[in-house]
Amino acid sequence: MVVDVDSEVEMLTVLIGNDDFEIESICSEIKQTVLPEELKDINTIILDGATINFQDLISHCNTIPFMSNLRLVIVNDFASVIFGTSQSSTKSNSDKSDLSVVKEFLDSVPDTTHLVMIDDNLPKIRGLSSYLKTHSQFLQIQLPKMYEMPMWIQNQARKIGISIDQAAVSALVESIGNNKRNIDQELTKLSLYSSDGKIALADVKETVAVVREASIFAAVDSIFDGNPDRAFNLIQRVLDDGNTPQSVILMIVRQLRFLMLCKDFRLRGVSGADIGKRLNVPGFVMKKIFQYEKSIGMLSLISMHKLLLEADYALKSVSTPSSMILDLLIVDLCTKVNEE
Repeated sequence: MVVDVDSEVEMLTVLIGNDDFEIESICSEIKQTVLPEELKDINTIILDGATINFQDLISHCNTIPFMSNLRLVIVNDFASVIFGTSQSSTKSNSDKSDLSVVKEFLDSVPDTTHLVMIDDNLPKIRGLSSYLKTHSQFLQIQLPKMYEMPMWIQNQARKIGISIDQAAVSALVESIGNNKRNIDQELTKLSLYSSDGKIALADVKETVAVVREASIFAAVDSIFDGNPDRAFNLIQRVLDDGNTPQSVILMIVRQLRFLMLCKDFRLRGVSGADIGKRLNVPGFVMKKIFQYEKSIGMLSLISMHKLLLEADYALKSVSTPSSMILDLLIVDLCTKVNEE
């Protein structure tokens, strides 16, 4: 995303959304307008709105740039510095007198200061939101949809001087998703790994640890997402890498066990933080567990557990090809998820 640094409202920028990588990129782009190059850092300050007060902000914005054309002030959690740290203070009916003071301050930000405000709460503040949309560069930055990621990866690869084939792109998307920061890090690593600047699927499998290690987790997640097509694709890759159908079922059982325990803890009134401690799993895994626990009922989880037991028994006792048993299991599990 290109910031319009020639706009009449260029000295006020609002950034909201869940794409932290893009927001940081925009801030870096704005920082390039601070001259000369050797004084960019000394004329750039990043503030946490939860740790400063309104007078501190005014002081930072009114500070004269040091031997430079511009001073860049970036404020995370901007609503907190204005209204305090309590969540209730950012509600839509915030005091009008407070808002008038804020608007007066924003109108008075000197031309030598570029103020960047980052906070998802800003659109919720009636009066201030409409003011910012007309008096600043108001940018909503959301993570790309999964189907948009291949194009983003191709563009990012070109920026760092490499080309990447479609199979390699698909492997990155399926294993990392739309986490742009992680993908950018892996592309940088691949650029150093490659001798000719051309990245193929084999390079990704060899170099990107998350592709090797997370494929099974992504495959299991696709089942609990109720997405059989993606599950078939990812599980086939897992099998091609030498894993057995039994090991795939074991990983599904593991995730299902966590979901059932989480559901039981929830019903007994245990807090989310305590559930995470009791299950003793990484934070990113816990986030997924909470997501699925909310969307899948206990009866469906019990039915899925029965399907897994039946599939495990079939693998050990009948002559039906294991691949067919696994395929039927995937369909049945996804069907249960989609019945919710």
